[in-house]
Amino acid sequence: YSPEGYALTYRLADVDGEEPDPMTFTISVNGMPFFEGSITNQWIPEGEEMAPLELPAALGGNGELTYSLSEENLPAGLSFDAASRTISGTPELHVSHPAEGYELTFRVEDEDGDSAELSFFLTVDGNPTFFDAVIEDRILRQNEAMDSWEFPAASGGNGDLTYTLDMNVPGLSFDAAARTLSGTPTHTGVYRLVYQVEDIDGDSAELTFHITVDGAPSFSGDVANQTYIDGEAIEDLVLPLASGGNLLSLNPDGEVVFGELTYTLDNVPPGLTFDPNPMSPMLSGTPTEVGTYTLTYTAHDSDDNMTAEDAAILSFEVRVEESATDRFAELNEQILSKYALAIADGTNRAIENRLEHMDRAGDVNRSFRFAAESTLHDMIQSGRIFENRPVNLAQVMNGSSFATPFGFGRGCILCPGSPTFWGRGDYGQMSSDDGSLDWEGNLSRAQIGLDARPGAEMLTGLALSWAQGSFDYTAPLLGEERVDGTYETRMLSLHPYVGFSPGRLGVWLTAGLGRGNLDIDDEQGTVGQQSSDTSLRTASVGASGDLLASGPTQLRVKAAATVAQVEVEGGAVENGQGNRIAEQTVSANRLRLALKASHAYEAGMDGQVTPELEVALRQDGGDGLTGAGVEVGGGLRYEGGGFTLEAMARSLVSDGDDAVEYQEWGAHLLLQRSAGTNGRGLSLRVMPTYGTQANSLTLWERSVAEVADRSTMNAQGQLRAEVGYGLAALGGRGVYTVYSGMTQAPERMQLRLGTRFEVDSSMSVSLESSRWQRMAGASHGLLLRGRLVF
Repeated sequence: YSPEGYALTYRLADVDGEEPDPMTFTISVNGMPFFEGSITNQWIPEGEEMAPLELPAALGGNGELTYSLSEENLPAGLSFDAASRTISGTPELHVSHPAEGYELTFRVEDEDGDSAELSFFLTVDGNPTFFDAVIEDRILRQNEAMDSWEFPAASGGNGDLTYTLDMNVPGLSFDAAARTLSGTPTHTGVYRLVYQVEDIDGDSAELTFHITVDGAPSFSGDVANQTYIDGEAIEDLVLPLASGGNLLSLNPDGEVVFGELTYTLDNVPPGLTFDPNPMSPMLSGTPTEVGTYTLTYTAHDSDDNMTAEDAAILSFEVRVEESATDRFAELNEQILSKYALAIADGTNRAIENRLEHMDRAGDVNRSFRFAAESTLHDMIQSGRIFENRPVNLAQVMNGSSFATPFGFGRGCILCPGSPTFWGRGDYGQMSSDDGSLDWEGNLSRAQIGLDARPGAEMLTGLALSWAQGSFDYTAPLLGEERVDGTYETRMLSLHPYVGFSPGRLGVWLTAGLGRGNLDIDDEQGTVGQQSSDTSLRTASVGASGDLLASGPTQLRVKAAATVAQVEVEGGAVENGQGNRIAEQTVSANRLRLALKASHAYEAGMDGQVTPELEVALRQDGGDGLTGAGVEVGGGLRYEGGGFTLEAMARSLVSDGDDAVEYQEWGAHLLLQRSAGTNGRGLSLRVMPTYGTQANSLTLWERSVAEVADRSTMNAQGQLRAEVGYGLAALGGRGVYTVYSGMTQAPERMQLRLGTRFEVDSSMSVSLESSRWQRMAGASHGLLLRGRLVF
């Protein structure tokens, strides 16, 4: 309909044709625009250009129709063209769209304002999105509570958004409403998590990230401290494997890769190597430097966290101790050098004595001396070295000797060719204290020989020597620590000799060959007892002569030169393990010059006083302890009127080496009141002593409990006293004596009770009981002894 209406003219005409003025009027038809049908609800995808949607044209109405669309509710990115009644465009992305769609009103209006409308829904199928948001990978600590972690919110999609987190991290939980992750992770690993948002129609978006639960690997046990020996290959030490930790990791591309534990060992001693094989980490090699090392054994997992908190760590100690082989070699040098010289000296002194006897008109009589050493001369001649040691049977034999000449042809003992069978026993003690390797011990020697005089001034013979040494030692082990052990050696040797005695001068020479063995029992670890065979070669030359031999006065000079060599063959391999005694050659030499003087004086009461003095210079060379030394000894003895007073002492006053303390000393004092010339009546004896007993006779008079007591310390002061009473027996030929005595020494006291029976000073038998009282308890002894003089 026309909006102006329709103009109508009303005309009236009569029959004669006359017409009045027409009447004009307008008829307006108020028409309503309308649509035929409806608009179907529309669905278009987000982000895609839609095909133009032409809306239907309206009908009716008045005048020109005008179309409009409620654009305020039109999705962003779309536009409406009223002229063409079309909707077109591209719905924008990442916009939150109502799930039910956009309700649009399409309106038509005519010129007079009448209108009609059609409503429909335009649904934009949108997808939720997190835009450019990312969730960074995180590392969490095992068994440590994490801070609450809020994830980003999404936008877009249709309707309400729902958040989920796909994860399998034990100990953590996700709050969907707050979009937060919290908790305490309990298991190590690399976990892939998917954070997802979903709209009401099922469209979704997701973010993927990783959580690494960083846990340290651990060891189930410890590594025991190890003790090794310098220069000796160790048994391979397989170190324990760790467990746990992170064996999965992310590569630069964000991919999960499998890894393994890696091992390190710090502060490895020089000479040892560490193999970090992940299946069998191992320490091996041969240590080359003594010391105490603290090793740090570390296991790292395969993540990038290399801190100590993310590692398994064990610490253990490796002790590299001094080499037993080196220690034994030094012991051999020091002890065997002195030992070889002592063997040679024993033979040398025996030969000197044989020549001295020959100088004094030969071996006219058989002689026996058994444990009767009682002068400083004999003490030095026997090689006794006083030390802090208990008495044993070898000491009792010290200074003992015998000589038995065999006459040929009418009893001509002095005739050329008459052989003499002789023997000698010696006991000595040696020690060294240089602050490093210290040792002390005793040496027992015995020689027997057979010699003859093929001429008036010549002596030839062959000596068989047996020697045994037993020593205790202490040596550096590690730092201030030391190791103890025992060293024993034995040697059997043959010594041919020849001597010349033209006038008052005697010259002799000898050589020696021997075989023996040594045993070392070391307390270091598993070293234990080691053994080796040894061989000996010696050669000596000497001379002696009387400078003065007039009545009771004697002045004699003696000189000797000795070279000795001991071959150590080395220990055998036993049970696949090498003996730690290596092959070795020990050489030594000695030059000795001595001057001895003595004089006997008559004293009152039919007594006699005899002072003695000997001074010797010696020079030791070769291996072991070397240097010059001075020996000085002296003594005084008085006998008479039933009293005996004796004082003896000797000392090595200088050993020529300030770095090594080498001692030889001893002293004793004897006061004795005999019961009388016939042994009857009251007798009293008081004897204070300090150091080693000075003579073998005194050693015999010690009780059996005292001899057997290994804790008896000779180099300590003690007081011995005895009181007795003698009665006549066997018609006056014998004396029966009952006696009681005591010995007072540090931390112990001895009580003795006994009886003696003596006949003509040639035979005696005694029975003695004793009791040693100590703080630790008491010990008892019973001694039966006899003496026969012939």
